[in-house]
Amino acid sequence: MRPVAAAGPVHADLGLTGTKWGTEVTMRCGYDARTSYGKAYPFRLVARGPNGATEQIGSWLAAPGDDLSFTGATRFTDAELVSVELQKADGTPLLTYAVP
Repeated sequence: MRPVAAAGPVHADLGLTGTKWGTEVTMRCGYDARTSYGKAYPFRLVARGPNGATEQIGSWLAAPGDDLSFTGATRFTDAELVSVELQKADGTPLLTYAVP
């Protein structure tokens, strides 16, 4: 995943597997040990589909130095999935992956 603006306190690697029912999403995410947030903060992963449709894949609370791995799914098939965003809880995008 790539930063939306300047590099922030999180980094992530994303894997997508198309299925007949949607897309399986695997993610490994790290929250930098030194960050301006300085405390645990809620994040979420959101899938973007056709015509501006969105779907939350998951959410979690991370503190500085934490690492997280999880698997989730979206109903958007690989033909429909436009992008995946890692966001702060308020919806501010931090990282994005544009599906080719």
